[in-house]
Amino acid sequence: MEKMAYFLGVDGGATKTLAVVGDATGRILGTGRAGPSNHQIVGLDVAMFSVGAAIRKALAEAGVAAPAPGLAPGAVAERAVFGLAGADFPVDFERLSGAEGCAQLMGGQPFRVVNDCWIALRGGTKRGYGVVAINGTGANTAGRNSRGEQKILRGMGYEFGNRGGGADVIKEALHWAFRAEEGTGPATSLVDEVPKAVGLASMAAVAEAMYGGQASPAMAMPIVPLVFRLANAGDRVCQDILVRLGDAMGAAAGGVARGLGMGDEEFDVVLAGSVWLGESPLMRDQFTLALHREAPRAHPVMPLFSPAVGAYLMALEDARGEAAVTEEVYANLAATAGEALSGAAAAADV
Repeated sequence: MEKMAYFLGVDGGATKTLAVVGDATGRILGTGRAGPSNHQIVGLDVAMFSVGAAIRKALAEAGVAAPAPGLAPGAVAERAVFGLAGADFPVDFERLSGAEGCAQLMGGQPFRVVNDCWIALRGGTKRGYGVVAINGTGANTAGRNSRGEQKILRGMGYEFGNRGGGADVIKEALHWAFRAEEGTGPATSLVDEVPKAVGLASMAAVAEAMYGGQASPAMAMPIVPLVFRLANAGDRVCQDILVRLGDAMGAAAGGVARGLGMGDEEFDVVLAGSVWLGESPLMRDQFTLALHREAPRAHPVMPLFSPAVGAYLMALEDARGEAAVTEEVYANLAATAGEALSGAAAAADV
């Protein structure tokens, strides 16, 4: 009797790590969740601890025999793909793939490390090509055409040519709230609502907390849904924030498509990340308008599956070839992935 083959996919980000274990037929056998694993933020040791913990939880849920003490957990997998935030420059890939990185988790089994954009694209659409627009804590854009050519932006923020994501929504909201409070900018409800969202009494108190280093990123996150809510209520400042960021991200996606020669083609643009789910449609609308200036036949879509599933599919393809991912595999994925790996979860969990 042939020994069952296991394939491992890992999605590692700024706030969480998700690992999935599946077989060669598309059945997801186990999932595991752990803490953050962007090494640029938490350091390599913490990142690898989170990745290892997620893998062990996925194997335990799958009922796969635990590796012997001291044996790397990934040694049970025929192939693995690690889609990691913070895999941006050659030095990042060297660290993440090296002896102190993912190699220590694989026990000599083959694997590769890719930027998390690629697993979001692979899990987001069946086509195998297209563009992905990440809009989570941060933002990035990448694309792959039908000929297999790829293009990815640096995804390192405004100074590197990128805009978008929750962090930029927060920066814009704070900027215009302070401007309004000081009388140097247009009136906005942000003046009253930002302090409430972060649990403080006034913008002056917000300024003191920021200056004193008491304002954590987690403390500021409620500002993101606040901007969407106020935009829906008619606040022009909040509406303009969403329009500007949507325009920037749409232009980036259109530019990636143009650079890959896809401007006249029909393809999916996967919208991955929780910020796309804000209650106001303005960001998505402006994104689509800017995108269609460069690629009028592009289709913005919500993800089909989680990026972690995309990593699993890439591992399966690395081992068995692209032909291994059949309609039967997709049917088995749909039956076994569960709500946590669904398209809705994928959109909300980047």
